[in-house]
Amino acid sequence: MLLIEPAEPSEVVEVARLATEAHLDVDSEAFHRACTHDTCMVARESRSGRILGFAVVARDAPCEGHILAIAVDRLHRGEGIGSALLRGVGDAMARIGTYHLSLEVRRDNAAAQDFYARNGFHREGFHPNAYADGQDAVCYGKPLR
Repeated sequence: MLLIEPAEPSEVVEVARLATEAHLDVDSEAFHRACTHDTCMVARESRSGRILGFAVVARDAPCEGHILAIAVDRLHRGEGIGSALLRGVGDAMARIGTYHLSLEVRRDNAAAQDFYARNGFHREGFHPNAYADGQDAVCYGKPLR
């Protein structure tokens, strides 16, 4: 069974390990700050307590949430954990009054774009040269209410 719940402060190191393993561009100080000051949700295997994935969300405005990072352990991808994290994040944000959830994804990452579309996100914009390597970002969003 899978539990989606807020991360404990002591779990930041494990979350950062998953982020690094997923090749997310992680500035360790900024990531630690995000995990401790923004909403960090983890997908936890109920029996062992092992963290299988995470999502970090910041509130950009009183009614806006922005997914900063999401990753699933490579050995458990394709099991619905990412979708469960998105639902958990959406539910947590809606409970505190957030109406809209957004994220950015690399333009060259078609698999991620398909994943977000399957989970109810719609293309909302585009940021040219958003990443350090010059790649563009596609902006996606989803109403929560």
